[in-house]
Amino acid sequence: MNPTATIPQATTGSRVSWSTELVGAAAAVACALVLWATLVPLGGLELAADMGGSVKQIGVLDIALTAFGAGLVGLLALRVLERFTGRAVTIWTVTALVVLVLSYGGALMAVSTAAMWALIGLHSVVAAVIIAVGV
Repeated sequence: MNPTATIPQATTGSRVSWSTELVGAAAAVACALVLWATLVPLGGLELAADMGGSVKQIGVLDIALTAFGAGLVGLLALRVLERFTGRAVTIWTVTALVVLVLSYGGALMAVSTAAMWALIGLHSVVAAVIIAVGV
């Protein structure tokens, strides 16, 4: 046995530090809030959805919590996939795009066409940020 030989260090398979998920989710929130502020307070859009008979106003807290939650869950899902497969980024990106398209269904509950497109835009902005952080 050679006393000067180095022992290879085990790798965790992680591409980035855990703080990247938090920063990525926060970036998604920031981008969504900029779009929301442009559309709602500055643009005068009523952002609301028909929730089966009652109308729910979609406010700043709804945007922030949803963007942060979706971003964090999405990026943590990537982290889990990285532990099991070498094709994690490809699988995750395709899955993220499918989830994005499915999320557009929720925008169909908007009270107006303008609100529907605003919700689609918000979903797209959050997805774009999270996918960019993930890949």
